[in-house]
Amino acid sequence: MVILAAGSAQRMGQLKQVLPDDDGVPLVVRAFELACAVAVSDEHPIASVNIVTGHDDARVRACFDVDKNVKTRDHVELAFVHNPDYASGMGSSLEVGIRAAKEQGASCALVLLADQPLVRPRDLAALIEGARKEDVAVAAALYDEVLGAPACFTSPCFDVLIERASSTRGGARALLRSGALGQVLGVSMAHAAFDLDTPEDLERYRARHPPREA
Repeated sequence: MVILAAGSAQRMGQLKQVLPDDDGVPLVVRAFELACAVAVSDEHPIASVNIVTGHDDARVRACFDVDKNVKTRDHVELAFVHNPDYASGMGSSLEVGIRAAKEQGASCALVLLADQPLVRPRDLAALIEGARKEDVAVAAALYDEVLGAPACFTSPCFDVLIERASSTRGGARALLRSGALGQVLGVSMAHAAFDLDTPEDLERYRARHPPREA
């Protein structure tokens, strides 16, 4: 699995990856725990999670309270992969994450954004199941008639992603539309339509999902 958490969040005005969800858990940690929730199922094994960092790398890593770059939780290996070129756009972070998954010998790479707090384990499981269908190269979330993240890319896509992701305006979304990756299966996922880009988005999220009392 690849979690993209490298951006500077200029539109938000603060590092959104470390903002707490309604349980008080930093969004990037919540994304990792989401991966672990899927990994505990024998039907959807996930051996490793690569978190792509960039802007304020130290603060993102500090959310996990680890001194080393790799640790294991629930039998899932956590690795941090830094993208020094994060300012060029999400495509470069996607390239870094997919390259790491390829080096690990992954048969597929499930890509998740750190700022999609409403995505649930069943959503990710549906993507993995979709990517296992014959002739499907990618299973991607479908919302508002748009294909986007999260998405599960099969290994035959890796080389094309590595070659084109960093130079494709719009990152994975543009590649999904281009047809360069092969057959793309859309998986209906209303939860994925909401992401935290602006202070207004955060305000709406907090209104609907207030922090739970201790």
